[in-house]
Amino acid sequence: MMNAYSIDFTRRTVTISKAFADKAAEYNSYEYKMIVDLQKQGYTVVKRTHATPTNRKPMPTYAQMEHYLSMVENSDFYTEQYKLICEEAKSHNNSIAKVRKWFNATFPNYSKLPEFNNDNKVLVTPKGHDAKSLKEVA
Repeated sequence: MMNAYSIDFTRRTVTISKAFADKAAEYNSYEYKMIVDLQKQGYTVVKRTHATPTNRKPMPTYAQMEHYLSMVENSDFYTEQYKLICEEAKSHNNSIAKVRKWFNATFPNYSKLPEFNNDNKVLVTPKGHDAKSLKEVA
């Protein structure tokens, strides 16, 4: 079994996969004997858990995107673009994926805490810029 278990000698732990744990549950199997032997030596046995994906893009619904657009600075401009993208995306099999791709590229900070301007509108930071550098330009 490839990648069925890994041993960390410094922490004295054995990390096992679900398949390995299932086989170790059978009395007198090779895996069972191995786990018993390692536990006698003082190792702690831990089941491997799935890592949560990193850099995962948000997947907002149409309603969530429209609500966010109504809250951003220059909302008329972005709403007009959104409508055009929605219309163009109707020709694709998975139209919401196309709209989300535009939305995530246009609003890369969507899932983070927003910054607000004096009119209590969400500041939009285009990709590759920070809000501080945009204030200096304006």
